[in-house]
Amino acid sequence: MHTNTNAGREQATTEEGELRWKIARPRANKGQPTAKPVKETIARCYLNELFEEVVTLRLAYGSYEKALRAQRDYHGTVPETLSATAGPVDKANVVAKQRRRLNWRLTID
Repeated sequence: MHTNTNAGREQATTEEGELRWKIARPRANKGQPTAKPVKETIARCYLNELFEEVVTLRLAYGSYEKALRAQRDYHGTVPETLSATAGPVDKANVVAKQRRRLNWRLTID
């Protein structure tokens, strides 16, 4: 929700109307300074509605277990998590793939 609400932020401006910038020294550029735009302040307007809904549900059900039971009665079973459906992975293969990718990056320079 936070990302969706703040995805379209514009670049911040000074009181005189000039665009604001900050200086960064990324390691990718060997510490050479680069200018990065300063974005407008983030919006948190969705939080009030979210907190109100949390309080409403807490007062209605009293506990997480009761709310979960009510949800199952209303919707049926709770869907499995994404990680539960993914299955096991071979950690050594994942690490080897990451190392190959990083080594490829290092040989480009």
